[in-house]
Amino acid sequence: GYRWYHYRWKEGSPVDPSYIASHSSNNHIIPANENIRRAIKTIKKKDRIVLKGFLVNIRGGSEGRAVAWNTSLSRTDTGSGSCELFYVSHVRIDTKVYE
Repeated sequence: GYRWYHYRWKEGSPVDPSYIASHSSNNHIIPANENIRRAIKTIKKKDRIVLKGFLVNIRGGSEGRAVAWNTSLSRTDTGSGSCELFYVSHVRIDTKVYE
C-alpha cells in the first residue's frame, strides 16, 4: 500500500535533510484494543499525547499470500523498510488515559 511519508524544508533552514530524517519517523500504529483505537482516532493537531507500547514484527497472510513486515530498529535508516510498527497499549491525551 501507500505507507510513506514525505517532508520538505525551506531553503536556508537551520537543519539539513539528514537531521530531519534522523529526528522523524513513519510509525504504523496497531491499537491493542478497541478502546485504544477509539482514543487514537480522537487525537487532533496540537494535542499533547503519550503513546506506550512495543515495536513489533508482523507475520500473516493477505489475499492467499504470506506476508512479513519487520519494524525498523535504527534511527539512521531511510526509505523502504525504515518505518516502525508500533503496537500501542497505552494512550494519554492531555490528562486522560486510555488502556
